[in-house]
Amino acid sequence: GRSVVFLATKAARTTGAEQDAAREALARLKGLDVDAAVLEHITKTADEAVNAELVQAASARRVAGAKPALMGLVKAGSPALKTRAAAALRSIAGQADIPDLLDLLGGLDDETAREAMEDTVASVARTNPRELARAGEVKARLTAEKDAKKRTDLLRVLGKIGDDSTLPLVRTALADPDGTVVDAAVRALADWPTVAARDDVLDVARKSLVLNHRVLAMRAYVRMIGLEPNRSPEGAAADLLKALALAPRLEEKKLVLGLLAHFPCVTALKTAESLLSDPAVAAEAKLAADRIRN
Repeated sequence: GRSVVFLATKAARTTGAEQDAAREALARLKGLDVDAAVLEHITKTADEAVNAELVQAASARRVAGAKPALMGLVKAGSPALKTRAAAALRSIAGQADIPDLLDLLGGLDDETAREAMEDTVASVARTNPRELARAGEVKARLTAEKDAKKRTDLLRVLGKIGDDSTLPLVRTALADPDGTVVDAAVRALADWPTVAARDDVLDVARKSLVLNHRVLAMRAYVRMIGLEPNRSPEGAAADLLKALALAPRLEEKKLVLGLLAHFPCVTALKTAESLLSDPAVAAEAKLAADRIRN
């Protein structure tokens, strides 16, 4: 037990290589008594920095018994500890805990802690081998939820899970009268881990009146084209040409040019060459064209 406190204190008080070494040792110490000591001190330690290290150790060691203590910290800890504990639950919680995790998420006000909990719920949900059942609980709650803040959280979680059966729900939320819900729906689509939302983000990039939403959607569209490296180059280049026509800013044009070279074909070359005369992106256009030719 003493070595656990010693290492956690060392990790809390040092930085760099020394801190890394203390954390590593805490994660690797052998023995169930070490797990028990980590658990015991999480509930006893008044020093917040030391507690944060113990929380991290519980996660690294996958101490199953730490679940109630971590959930307690998410509920009642300081904002920084809430975030740490929410992230730590990712390696300890299982699918049966998703309802409790969602309850905790609904009670969080701090943005960073909420994001950590959204990531945790999604990560746990994605361990379900049945891809189209991963978001069952989140879907059920979103359908019944009236509160805008909670709808926002649930939409963000859906985007991180990426269960394609929930896309219709996210599309519906794009027309919500509440602006924060619309924003969450756009971000959910932009986060989508599969190409299933490709037409959706293209649609947002085309129609949204909010620049930030067009930017998020455009970046997601380009990312999704890149998710299919074995597509026919002509098809991918045609999609990138669409993206270029809609690119809201220079940064997005550069993003398109960066990906064009991965799909060498006539369309890709013509697209790159068409931008050689634009001084703002001429360098990127030349680089893309040279790569496509070779």
